Amino acid sequence: MQAKPWRWTARALAPSNTPDGRKVKCEVRLLDTVFLDESSGKVEGGDWLFTSKHGTVTLKKQEQVTVQKVVDRFGRFAMMNPLNTDQFVARLLPSEQNAESSSGDGRLLNLAELEGFLASGNGSEKGVALQVFLRPRDGKSETYMCEYIAGGGLSGDAATGGAAGSIRVKRRQLGGGLRSEVVVPADWEPAAKLEVEGCCRAVARHVELTHSGLKVEHLRCEFMLDDNHQPWLTLVPSLHARHLDRS
Repeated sequence: MQAKPWRWTARALAPSNTPDGRKVKCEVRLLDTVFLDESSGKVEGGDWLFTSKHGTVTLKKQEQVTVQKVVDRFGRFAMMNPLNTDQFVARLLPSEQNAESSSGDGRLLNLAELEGFLASGNGSEKGVALQVFLRPRDGKSETYMCEYIAGGGLSGDAATGGAAGSIRVKRRQLGGGLRSEVVVPADWEPAAKLEVEGCCRAVARHVELTHSGLKVEHLRCEFMLDDNHQPWLTLVPSLHARHLDRS
């Protein structure tokens, strides 16, 4: 069994070819996330994942990964919401992550702070990634953690006889250094719950389709709802997978 870090998982969600040559895309809304270059700690040379206009995870071309483009994009996206009165534009994700990590653990930055951080060029010491700020629905400090435990076959692929596996969603309330998780009731916002669960399964299925012989056994995906009730993937703090040709 292998534990995959968030950076690996995020990169794995980019469009890729299956072993039989089909190009597949992951239909999940992912908040713009920039993983800084591991050696220099700078934006240049890092990986920038974002959501395309078609609602799929996409990897920015290297020539487009620049400080100015990050500043422009983050500022424009975050400030599109007039309710973002605190004027935050980015979240600095922590460098150390585990199965209990949350995007809410990150430090919030306004535009001037983001520019200062990027100008300092020492991001490798401060954090693994920058993520665009999204004001959570109604301004509440909460996210939704979706946990998937695999059944047999390809994740959620009824066409190939794969079992859907078990899945549950927990509401995470953050703040004051404290965190609580509560399983959402079965009748909790059916549309949002269905989409969150579907996105979690989509992550598992995409990884399996594009990595031959890899089976996702356990997965935790964190989502945030925006003011339009749409879920956005913020973090995959835990993904455990095994090779089907191994015990």
